[in-house]
Amino acid sequence: MTGFGTNLLGMGSFANRGGLWEETPTFQNFTGSTSNQSGTYTPTTGTTSFLVMMWGSAGHGGNTGNYSNLPAIGAASAGGMGYSERLYTHSAANYSYTLGAKATYNPTGGAGTSPTRTYAGTTYFYGPSHTMSISGTGNPSSSGGSASGGSFNANGGTASSNSSGGGSGSRTGAGNGNGSNGGTSVDSGAVVIDFKGWRGFDWSSSWGQSGSYGSSGRGKYHVRADDVTGGQPLTTIESQWASANPYASAGAVSYNTYGSGSFNSQILILEFH
Repeated sequence: MTGFGTNLLGMGSFANRGGLWEETPTFQNFTGSTSNQSGTYTPTTGTTSFLVMMWGSAGHGGNTGNYSNLPAIGAASAGGMGYSERLYTHSAANYSYTLGAKATYNPTGGAGTSPTRTYAGTTYFYGPSHTMSISGTGNPSSSGGSASGGSFNANGGTASSNSSGGGSGSRTGAGNGNGSNGGTSVDSGAVVIDFKGWRGFDWSSSWGQSGSYGSSGRGKYHVRADDVTGGQPLTTIESQWASANPYASAGAVSYNTYGSGSFNSQILILEFH
């Protein structure tokens, strides 16, 4: 794996909580960049199944004026990132994926060079029987990213002009055009992850991002109200998982912007043993 950041967080054990918990899962986090990146995912030793959570790359907002010789694109806000997830049974030595490039829009390249515009790429995860795919949102494009191939798919929101960017798809459902998230709790179609040493999490939109970005990406996970541990603090690995989740920084870009300020694709994999 080259060309992008990779984090593999270590294994540990939960304290025995009434016999409900087993070995702590591990997870791997693959994050894209401004170019398409291909790589291989190899599950850690002892992995029996793994949950793939995948966000496509984001487009970039348009602008209402000319910059250098790059023509105006109109007041188009960017569409939200698509989201897809699938729980796989581990049955191969390794799996391949492609992280689609995020869109960039630069009026000048500096030192008198020509302006540049790049387009969002498509993100893939190749499983043994199902290929997950999320299209990029264009550059610029008000249409949200489209997700397919997962057992649960949520498209990004199609943005309204002259507004915050479209909301990203997530475990709560499809994003909305005004930048808001699709719901305040995990959608009934999403994979349940409160088993094998892992607690379920609700979605909280209390950290909603405002201004020039969609807000669906700025929520956070918190322990469910009906959690059997009585609301004990998150373990280290649970906290690391929540921090790596792109809800912390997702959300599409508004109109009248330039630069490389769209968002990366990401594949976050939770491993069960």
